[in-house]
Amino acid sequence: MEYIPLEEVLGKRLCILPINLIAQCLNKSLPESVHMLALEAYHSIFLLHFKWLKEDKVLNDVLAFYSPGLFSFYQFAKLDIKAKFNKIIRDVYLRLGSELLYCLNGLVNILLLGLDDQNVDTINEVRELLTILEQKVSTRILYSTIWLVLYIY
Repeated sequence: MEYIPLEEVLGKRLCILPINLIAQCLNKSLPESVHMLALEAYHSIFLLHFKWLKEDKVLNDVLAFYSPGLFSFYQFAKLDIKAKFNKIIRDVYLRLGSELLYCLNGLVNILLLGLDDQNVDTINEVRELLTILEQKVSTRILYSTIWLVLYIY
């Protein structure tokens, strides 16, 4: 008897391979040009999902699927890569508004890492992103997430 997977399972399996490949391109030992291309791929994928998917729940699922590979890279990124990364946060994640709660811990964690940067421009950009994030999710939720992230990490 031949096994034919359900459409959803098959779709997830076909999606996992490109995601893993893009995430592997963010390995800290690879050159900066590869990182930039990987971030451009992430940005394009996210914007395509925003164009075609209208439901916030589906968008949250997409972000939950891609974010672990993306978030783990931020602490190793160079200055111009962090600028591109912050653009992805602004264009994609902050667009969701209060629906950010699904990935808020990871997002706050990388933004706190950005505050520890030596570059003043990066610090100012991260402060601006945190201010926008506070407006989107509320001051209480943002600060409780900051304390949770500081406690865990």
